[in-house]
Amino acid sequence: MGDDDIIIPETMSDCADFLGNHPDYSMCFGRQVNIRFRRKDYNKPFGIIERQTRPFGRSLEDEDMLVRIKNFWSDASFFIGFVVKRIETEKIIRDITKNFSLMEIMVEFVLASVPIIFGKSKCIDKLGYVMQISDNRYNFIHNSTVDMILLPDFSKKWEVCEKKFLEIMREKGRTEEESLKIIKWFFTVFLAYQFSREGGAYSDVAQTHAPVVKKNLYKKVRSLISGHSQIKKLFYKFRTLTDVSNVESVCFKDFEKVKNFLEKNE
Repeated sequence: MGDDDIIIPETMSDCADFLGNHPDYSMCFGRQVNIRFRRKDYNKPFGIIERQTRPFGRSLEDEDMLVRIKNFWSDASFFIGFVVKRIETEKIIRDITKNFSLMEIMVEFVLASVPIIFGKSKCIDKLGYVMQISDNRYNFIHNSTVDMILLPDFSKKWEVCEKKFLEIMREKGRTEEESLKIIKWFFTVFLAYQFSREGGAYSDVAQTHAPVVKKNLYKKVRSLISGHSQIKKLFYKFRTLTDVSNVESVCFKDFEKVKNFLEKNE
């Protein structure tokens, strides 16, 4: 993990306990919170937190692995790298990723896909991971997904990945023909997510035919409940409880430790 990542040890222990009691789950993790320092501390390792997100993350508990993959890549908003996995699953992941450099998109594809194939995922209602957002970013070996798939050696890398995934699928009782279709579908869904995420990067191209931006979900809900006082009261109470700086939040104590560490070196 990098120095812009913080993991809560107690939450990881709880996740390990959960996996020990639920053999049909392949990974477990806590809620994620992203933070931003005030402008003067923006690219420093320590500083005053100016704002933070509400805790997010979600479970993937469908019995069908194809549904789990589709659901994950339809909204891969949380970082799946720092989660608690079974040792056997981690060994399989590393047996594939050892063939790639650390910052390749192929590594992201493998990190997510292998655990999702092997079982369900649980997000427990505790703070698990804090990510600092800043301008300091790692140097990826390509600038976009298009660059990746156009690299001369991409076909060789895909062959390595496909071979390993075929072994996994055959061990799960799938035929080779069926396995090949599933693996290619996995990667297609992954690519669709990557392309949709990177589409906004070319804003100078997109502005000419920019679509009308729809209201986000929060604004829609707020509009719907505006005339219902009791529902409105409950809604805003829920939003307050999900604020990690609120003492009543389930993530407050752990977030307070992180905040004191970053701001006061405690």
